[in-house]
Amino acid sequence: MTKQIYKVRQPVKVAGKIIKAGTVSCTQQEAAPLLKNGSLIEAGTSAGDGEISMEVFAEAVAQLDTENSEHWTNAGAPDIKALNKAGLKISAAERDALWAEVDKD
Repeated sequence: MTKQIYKVRQPVKVAGKIIKAGTVSCTQQEAAPLLKNGSLIEAGTSAGDGEISMEVFAEAVAQLDTENSEHWTNAGAPDIKALNKAGLKISAAERDALWAEVDKD
């Protein structure tokens, strides 16, 4: 079953681990009750801040296969469709801005 990235809004227990903040990767089935009660929100959606955090972006990029050319653009940036499949709803402009920060390091 495919896992997606979710932002943690309040402490949650997923796969026996308590996650207090940041992001968590879990199946839609695991996430459903936590989304319903507001403990999680889908990564890339705004919880009032309107921005995707570097942490959420990095976790989505980490799910991509470095050997799969469909996961990367010709310029070497993460492909939007691949990021969407990893659970991150992001525009090309947002991706480019976040990738530029990653690429600096």
